[in-house]
Amino acid sequence: MRYLVGLAILFCTFAASSQNVPTDRETKKFLLCINSRSTSLQKSITKKQNKLIAKLRREELKLYRIIKKKDTAFAETYLNSLEEFYSSTQKQYKDSSNFPKVEEYIPLLDTLRTAMNFLEGSELSGALKADLKSSGIALQVLNKNISLAKECTSLFERRKQELKIQLERLGLATKLRNINKCLYYQQAQLNEYKRILSDSKVAEQKVLSALRENTAFQQFLKRNSQLARIFNLPENYGSAESISNLQTQSAIASSLGQRGMNSNITPATLFQQVFPIQQELSKSKELLSSVRSDDLDKMDFKPNSQRVKSFFGRLEYGFNIQSQRSSSWMPTTSDVAVSLGYKLNDKSVIGVGTAYKLGLGQGLKDFQITSEGIGLRSYLDLKLKGNFWISGGYEQDFHNRFSSISVLKDVNAWQRSGLIGITRKIPLGKRKASRVQLLWNFLSRNNIPRSQPIIFRLGYDFSK
Repeated sequence: MRYLVGLAILFCTFAASSQNVPTDRETKKFLLCINSRSTSLQKSITKKQNKLIAKLRREELKLYRIIKKKDTAFAETYLNSLEEFYSSTQKQYKDSSNFPKVEEYIPLLDTLRTAMNFLEGSELSGALKADLKSSGIALQVLNKNISLAKECTSLFERRKQELKIQLERLGLATKLRNINKCLYYQQAQLNEYKRILSDSKVAEQKVLSALRENTAFQQFLKRNSQLARIFNLPENYGSAESISNLQTQSAIASSLGQRGMNSNITPATLFQQVFPIQQELSKSKELLSSVRSDDLDKMDFKPNSQRVKSFFGRLEYGFNIQSQRSSSWMPTTSDVAVSLGYKLNDKSVIGVGTAYKLGLGQGLKDFQITSEGIGLRSYLDLKLKGNFWISGGYEQDFHNRFSSISVLKDVNAWQRSGLIGITRKIPLGKRKASRVQLLWNFLSRNNIPRSQPIIFRLGYDFSK
């Protein structure tokens, strides 16, 4: 009897875990997170797309003024086509029905939409149903805007190719440099949006992890996801029954024989026939990529991956420790500093920071923690090669204890430091790196008392 009770408890536990569902509180956070992020991204895409259209139009007007100096007749024709193209493109972008309805496939977006469709069929309160509806609309609008932006970029790519042919005749093909830059960064921006959508947040992870353990949701996902609709997966996909009806090699050979083809064909011979085609496709891809890279080299265009990120996405947070030498083996003071940097591009970071001077006494016998002052910092890092950077900065340090802010107003009480040296940043993951710095203070002789000329710092950097 005890064994039966144990088996029953085990079965109930397994059933509960297999039918795991998120709580109402988790579901509400999940829906609010989706709504907030989708709305924010949708507004950003629309804003940047309108800026792109306006900027490309300005660049083409510059081209018109250059063309007018060489060929007046062609310039007038070009101006008419320019105005007509941008007018129609602006109208098309505002009226999405003019664009082909092709949805961009993003894995997490597909899972989120399927999860929301699954929750729609479950028992939810009235407030949650309203949140579910608004979040579903936000996701739908976001997916449409991504597709519109991609289609709009394709239109400009085709127009650029037409312009290139016309401008080559006039010897002005190099004047497309700014248009190439605009289109490159637009595509990079779309890729950045996809990357953002691929990173699920904590609220989303909790609900999705709970739903993935739900047997009913697993079956629902197999039948109703965008990927399942594309490939028309059977209901028993993944089971032994799903492969029982697949055609055998003999059946395929018989079918080929009926169509007048070699019935003795095997998978190996079929691969031998397909392999040369694959090689030709690979050569074509390499040719296209080489042409694109050659064009970029001719225009001396160096992409900046930071340009497509948001302001907060370009911030870099860090902290470091610097200790002052003493006569004993223990340091007398340590500067514990925090910093905030902004990535100007992939090879330069500018930032500010503040330090707290922590007193540690004169050794183990006289060890005590005291407040010895503060410091203000600014810095600039320029990438040298690999993980090595050239670092420079200007700092001011207040080395006296203070009990009120008014004491800090005495300018003569601050020591000035001008720093230059080498920094090595060792990546510890996608968003974290250790920082080792060796700096020379070329203003140390000007301070009374003289400050430390060689500075060694250890720290970490974090980015979004």
